Amino acid sequence: MGGDRDPPSKLLSNGLPGTMSEIEKALYELKDLMKYREGQLGHKEDFRGLGLTSRKNLCLHPSVKREKSGAVVDARCRSLTAGFVKEKKERGEDVPVCIYHDVSIHDRIMSLLRS
Repeated sequence: MGGDRDPPSKLLSNGLPGTMSEIEKALYELKDLMKYREGQLGHKEDFRGLGLTSRKNLCLHPSVKREKSGAVVDARCRSLTAGFVKEKKERGEDVPVCIYHDVSIHDRIMSLLRS
């Protein structure tokens, strides 16, 4: 890094339950906060904001997304996406897997959170 800039800081928020609209509102407020900070500091900070929600809100699998209970959605999702299930499928076993689950997206999100 060069110049007078401060090193990047991390703000991780965990355990904030909310609806999709509440999560979107929080992200808009975060964007406004970062604009304010830019005005006060005189430079734009290197910052990423990421809003995550539950499987219940994001699931695309037709039979899983019909479920009403978040716990049931989580369990059914895991049963279709777990590593050992994918390994069985790769070995040729006849097991159901989720065609909508993309590990590469999951890996990208996790790497953002670790950085």
